Amino acid sequence: MPNLLPIFDQLAPMVVVLSRVGGLFILAPMLSGVTIPVQARALLAVSLSVAMLGLASPALRAMPEPSLASLLPLVLSETLVGFVIGAFGMMPVMAISMGGQIMGYQMGISIAQTYSPELDTQSEVVAQIYSLAGMGTFVVLGGVDALLLGVARSYESIPVGSMGAGQVPLAAFLDLIGAGLELAMRISAPVLAAVLVVLASMGAVMKTVPQFNVMSVGFTLKILIGVAIMISAHDAIHAAGIEGMTRAIDDMILWLRGVAHG
Repeated sequence: MPNLLPIFDQLAPMVVVLSRVGGLFILAPMLSGVTIPVQARALLAVSLSVAMLGLASPALRAMPEPSLASLLPLVLSETLVGFVIGAFGMMPVMAISMGGQIMGYQMGISIAQTYSPELDTQSEVVAQIYSLAGMGTFVVLGGVDALLLGVARSYESIPVGSMGAGQVPLAAFLDLIGAGLELAMRISAPVLAAVLVVLASMGAVMKTVPQFNVMSVGFTLKILIGVAIMISAHDAIHAAGIEGMTRAIDDMILWLRGVAHG
């Protein structure tokens, strides 16, 4: 009969490593999507944890059977590390979705709400399209690989159990939130400008020719012009999204390096 004691000896270290990897699955793009079955995400998290177990400190791998009181703080600390790394990747994707939300509202189609499985909430159609496009771009750019690599490299800069609330990069998050708002406005700016021109023209026509029912065609006109501008400004929107995602990954790397040297 095979000896299973070595496997049980590594059970507690495995739980600790799984906490850091599992924290990434709370918020990271694609990995946190409810469109992926829970069983598949759990299997992927366990597989990654087994691969990263060797990166943990020797003290963790040789850790004796801990009590629940000593294991719980480790689990919370490790989960916080993965959550913070996942948040870096999620912020630009949310900013792109916000840009789509602004465009849809200004175009007058925000009333068409559908369920977005990626965000697990009701979402406007344009916002959902841009959310899918943003996540696809994030994957193509290697963003998911960068987040996984960030978790693996985090063991060099953040030893097991050393992550505390004081090490959460609040300044970096505030900068990312500001950059995200800027990104959302940059994405929605072409449509906002076009809708403004349409509304100003409609107002001028209504004042000049009161007999003409502008509202009967204005709603459709805003949608048609908005969609046309979205298509024509695709390259600029794509470039802005890539810039925002690259900045978020760079900020994550700088944070990990700063923690290592701090």
